[in-house]
Amino acid sequence: MANDPNKDWEKYGKDDPYFGVVSLERFHKDNLTQEALDEFFESGRQHIEYVLSMIRAHIELAFKPRSALDFGCGVGRCTIPMAGLCERVTGVDVSISMLEEARRNSAARKTTNIEWVNSGDLTEVAGKFDFVHSFIVFQHIPPARGLVLLARLVDLMAPNGIACLQFLYHKDTPPLKQFLGKIRVNVPLAHNFANLLYGKPFNTPLMQKNAYDLNSILNLLQKKGCGGCHIRLEGTGEFQGAVVFFQKRPDSVPYDQFYK
Repeated sequence: MANDPNKDWEKYGKDDPYFGVVSLERFHKDNLTQEALDEFFESGRQHIEYVLSMIRAHIELAFKPRSALDFGCGVGRCTIPMAGLCERVTGVDVSISMLEEARRNSAARKTTNIEWVNSGDLTEVAGKFDFVHSFIVFQHIPPARGLVLLARLVDLMAPNGIACLQFLYHKDTPPLKQFLGKIRVNVPLAHNFANLLYGKPFNTPLMQKNAYDLNSILNLLQKKGCGGCHIRLEGTGEFQGAVVFFQKRPDSVPYDQFYK
């Protein structure tokens, strides 16, 4: 039986939620201090501030969203600061345990304008959103499923809505490591024994790192009538990523009609 990412993320949400969001040793549950927690949430605030500055610099100068959707919200690292800028925010995650922790975090900060939704396919999300955001999430989702979710996210955008979505697009991984990685995805027991090899507990869940084809992403966005695209490249070493900013324009001609 192949690996089930949904179960992996529920286990991270239950056992080690902050490390599941940002995989640095200081965010492991056994290392987590108040100082580390403050750093964790401050990084989310700074990230949203950066995202909005990029949108205002490259897409819409006066962008002030009233409604926002945070896909793969985890424990609310970015969702909570988004709630300070919008009237209505929806945080979506596949892990019930992550969302329970997110609710505790928002309650501690007296944030009351967030709806937390447990959904793996976005079918439980209602409404249209001025701002759609997802960061370090799609790389943990197999690309075939991720492109379906991307299309659904675009459908949830309001006319003239703007999105910021991050993708891993290239891995400089040796062929043998790639082969072993595929085995770990498709044979869970192999992953468990690989955990021991890497000095991790036997039952540590798999954290997939999937690379997407940027051409497929841009083609989908064009077919969905999006434009105003701005891409920021990021990452060094083995993993290279792209943060894709784009706008859903109501006056855009759908791709299939344009080429008739």
